[in-house]
Amino acid sequence: GDTVYVISDTVNVRSGPGTGYAVIDSMVYGQNGLIVDGPIYADGYTWFELTYVGGTSDGWVAADFLGLV
Repeated sequence: GDTVYVISDTVNVRSGPGTGYAVIDSMVYGQNGLIVDGPIYADGYTWFELTYVGGTSDGWVAADFLGLV
């Protein structure tokens, strides 16, 4: 339930928690999201599922690219 924001220029939003899942969207620096699931550890990253403004659906983002609001 924490609110996070993107700390890199852009980050891929994926359909599942891992690099093998399809990229369904992207988020840009400073964009906020609400964590709804996770953490899940896969492919060397920690993944969180986010709901975010402007997104067509929830998606998974690697924690390395997120900061806590």
